[in-house]
Amino acid sequence: MKIRVKKWILSASLLLVSALVHAEGGCPAGMIPHSGTDVSSCGPIPPGYGKPQGHWVTQWGAFAQGSDGTAGLSSNQSSREAAKQAAINNCEARGGKQCVADDVYTYHNTCIAIVNGRDSSGQDRGTVYMAPKLKEAVQSAMKACKSSGKTDCKLFRVECSPAKWISD
Repeated sequence: MKIRVKKWILSASLLLVSALVHAEGGCPAGMIPHSGTDVSSCGPIPPGYGKPQGHWVTQWGAFAQGSDGTAGLSSNQSSREAAKQAAINNCEARGGKQCVADDVYTYHNTCIAIVNGRDSSGQDRGTVYMAPKLKEAVQSAMKACKSSGKTDCKLFRVECSPAKWISD
């Protein structure tokens, strides 16, 4: 009998304590303590309270190709034009001649995959595919390469330019 009474008292005590500590600063749910006065009071939680302060910044990437077939890529650039120029610079640094970055192959907040395969004439040809996730871009580029009749499809390169969180 003594053990049952002790368990009941312990259970009641724990229930009482948990009821007292459930709210932030002793305020009911949906409220927070007000500060700046000597009087303890509560007020409604303001919109955005407790949420991270900042914003997403678009990141750009691009693909450039030289007249000799040399490729260049860029990623994590602040603008479309910066991405195109960085891709051209990368192409030229790799020995490319007359490198050009077309708007068709610029991308933002996503990934690009380039897969090379041989066409029916035996020439190496690239397949470019863009998708929100790296894995999806690679799988889709490989599938597109194979479904276009190319053989020996191999991943050449993949780059991602995900949006970047900037704290305010």
